[in-house]
Amino acid sequence: MSNGKGQGFSLDAVLAVILLMAALGVVTGLRSHADAGNGLGLLGDDALAVLDVRGNLSSLNAATISAALNATLPSRAALSLSISCADNTTIAIGTVGTDRPIGAGVRFFATPTTYCRAQHRTWLR
Repeated sequence: MSNGKGQGFSLDAVLAVILLMAALGVVTGLRSHADAGNGLGLLGDDALAVLDVRGNLSSLNAATISAALNATLPSRAALSLSISCADNTTIAIGTVGTDRPIGAGVRFFATPTTYCRAQHRTWLR
């Protein structure tokens, strides 16, 4: 003795769930494209850690550090680096990009004779 009202309500609920899932899929897809640089934010920190462990930073040689950065970073990333040491040694490598940076940070490291601060900015080319 059903009058069919329950089936109409169930059909409305199913359509609402389908529309909700479609909207959620669109929002998730758009958000993933907007965050394309995400995951690269720590790239500069990681690159400086590699250079520090390999001893490139402690050399305080701009050409050595620049070559090591170029070998370490992926081709689509760029990094500007400013090093200042306690003995007033300063080194600047790279230029700041015109695009929005995807990461920035500071790393402190020691050389055999002094300690230094390396400040970096990273961006996509």
